[in-house]
Amino acid sequence: MQIIVLSFAVLFREKDLRKYNFFMKNEIRKFSKEIKHRTIQEEALKVDLNNLSLREREIFDLIVCSKSNKEIAAEINISVNTVKFHVKNIYLKLDIKNRKEALTLKKS
Repeated sequence: MQIIVLSFAVLFREKDLRKYNFFMKNEIRKFSKEIKHRTIQEEALKVDLNNLSLREREIFDLIVCSKSNKEIAAEINISVNTVKFHVKNIYLKLDIKNRKEALTLKKS
C-alpha cells in the first residue's frame, strides 16, 4: 500500500514539475526576446551617440540629468549661447526635437 501511495506522490510531483518547467521555458523565451530587442535598441543608440563630439556628449549627459542651459553653461564654463549651439547640433545629429525625446533616447 505504501508503494502505491509513494508512486502517486511521485507522479503528482512529476506532473507539478512539468507544469513549472513549461512555465519557466516560456518565461525564459520571453526574457530572451526582450534582451535581444533591448540589445538592438542599445546598439542603435550607441551608433547615434557615437556621432556626437566629446563636448556634445558631455552636454547631452547633462541634458539627460535635467539641467537647464544656464546650469550646463555654469558647470562646464561656457556661455549659454554656446550651449544652445551644441544643443541644436545634438538635436540634429540624433534627429530629436526636444529634451523629452533625449530622455527617452537615454532610457532606451
